[in-house]
Amino acid sequence: MDALTGLLNRRGFDNRFQALMAKRGVHSLILCDLDHFKAVNDTYGHSGGDAALRAFGEMLAAAAPKDALVARIGGEEFALFLPHTGRDAAMLFAQALRATRALSPVPGLPPHLRITASFGVAELGERELPRFAMRRADDALYAAKSAGRDCVREAEPPSVVLEIVRTSN
Repeated sequence: MDALTGLLNRRGFDNRFQALMAKRGVHSLILCDLDHFKAVNDTYGHSGGDAALRAFGEMLAAAAPKDALVARIGGEEFALFLPHTGRDAAMLFAQALRATRALSPVPGLPPHLRITASFGVAELGERELPRFAMRRADDALYAAKSAGRDCVREAEPPSVVLEIVRTSN
């Protein structure tokens, strides 16, 4: 468990994620990252950054379905595994999370300050390896960052990524 947020940490998420991916059905993965987090730490100190991380983690945990996995997987990056959730529902869920974060003040920080987040969404392919699913969601997250942050981007389908990996070996 992550001591700061009370969510799963990277190892706990990875262990459960691999087991759940083996189950049949449509599943989705969302990776999210707080925007301009270094500036929050630099301006408001580590206590301000910790407040932002806690608030984001609490929002994710409160919004996530009961059977979802929610984790802080490093720094200001979080992951959600949504079992039995297809691409369209996962995209809508990520958009709702993004809007909630952008509109919500962070306790302990100035009330006018809004901390946004970027999201990458991947629907998981049947028999897809967890590392490929994470890579696709991470690529979508970086696309959201490159598009100006505070947005949601969808990952390429698994077959496209697997073909790229095959041809690059």
